[in-house]
Amino acid sequence: MKNLKSKIRAVNVLGALMMLMSVVFFSCQPDEGPVTNPIIGTWSLQADRLLFPPDGEIPRSGNPGCRYNNSEFIFNADKTLIDKRNPWGGYCEPYDFIRGTWQKLQEENMYRINMTYRYNGAEYPITQNWKLEVDQTGNKLKITTEVLNQYELYEYYIRK
Repeated sequence: MKNLKSKIRAVNVLGALMMLMSVVFFSCQPDEGPVTNPIIGTWSLQADRLLFPPDGEIPRSGNPGCRYNNSEFIFNADKTLIDKRNPWGGYCEPYDFIRGTWQKLQEENMYRINMTYRYNGAEYPITQNWKLEVDQTGNKLKITTEVLNQYELYEYYIRK
C-alpha cells in the first residue's frame, strides 16, 4: 500500500511539473511586433510618366525641377500618409494636403489611398486604388494610378 501511495504521489508531482512547464512554455512566446510594410518611409519623386494607349509612355509637362526637387510621399507605420507632391502644371508649391490614410488590399501590391485636399476653401476627399511596387533593394518605389479611366500615371520614387 505504501508503494502505491508513493507512485500516486510521484505521478501527481510529475503531472504538476508538466503543467507548470506547459504554462512557462506557452507564456514565453515572443510578442508580435509592429506590422512592417516595404512602403513605409519617406519617398522622393525622381520621374513621372503618362501612359496613353495606344501612344505609349510620354513624359509629363510642367516644371520638372520644382516637381522633382520638392515632391515627397510619406507612408507612416500607423497607416497615415502625407502627400508633399508638387502639381505637374509648372507650379512650385505643394498641394494643400490635409490628411490621408493607406490600406493594403488583398491583391498583390495594391493599396487603397484616402486623401483630403483643400482648394479655394473647400475640402475634397479622394479615394483611389494604387499599385505600389518596391524593388528588391527596398530603395525604389513605383506608384501606378489610373486617371479618369483614360490613362495611367507612373511615378518613380527613391527612399530618402
